[in-house]
Amino acid sequence: MMKRTQISLPQQMIDKLDKTADEKGISRAELIRYIINSYYDRK
Repeated sequence: MMKRTQISLPQQMIDKLDKTADEKGISRAELIRYIINSYYDRK
């Protein structure tokens, strides 16, 4: 089950996320989940 979370980000960060997500062929949300999971997997 997923819960919706809303965050505010600077436009520059959104642009970087969108560019990377587009390059990988995934959504911005999926990329953010990947980044968060990667962070916690390193701990």
